[in-house]
Amino acid sequence: MLDKTEMQKLDSADQQEPRLESRVIPLESGRKVIVRSEGNEEFVEVASPEGQLELKVRLTEEGPVISLESVRLEMKAEESISLKSRKVQVHAENEVSLVSDGTLNIGSEKDMDIRSPEDVWVTGKMIYLNCDPAVVQNPDNTQGTSDGSQVVAEKGD
Repeated sequence: MLDKTEMQKLDSADQQEPRLESRVIPLESGRKVIVRSEGNEEFVEVASPEGQLELKVRLTEEGPVISLESVRLEMKAEESISLKSRKVQVHAENEVSLVSDGTLNIGSEKDMDIRSPEDVWVTGKMIYLNCDPAVVQNPDNTQGTSDGSQVVAEKGD
């Protein structure tokens, strides 16, 4: 059993020297799981058979940080997938596609900016701009135009 003085020496040595520990677990696929610590941070990493880092979980004092590098990332949930953050960025080199078999809602509490150096296409049965949904949902409030389209008439018109 260590006495109090020896324990204090170990504690002070831990604070002065960075802790470097590592364990490697080989997998049948040739990948390796590496569990290591550096200073106050701990890491769980998965490396490909070629040694390329594919997954890294860094455990910091602020919380976990997850990094992925892969050919494709798939997420599937029976009920829902939620992202919540101060800032979310999506960047694709070729294409971004948002598709819903149900309703698709895009909203902002502040300005919304849609830009393209090319054409912008909006296609739908009816395109409503600056309309109150309560007024639009009342079919008695519409007026026909000479080209066959309908215009929503505001109350009092």
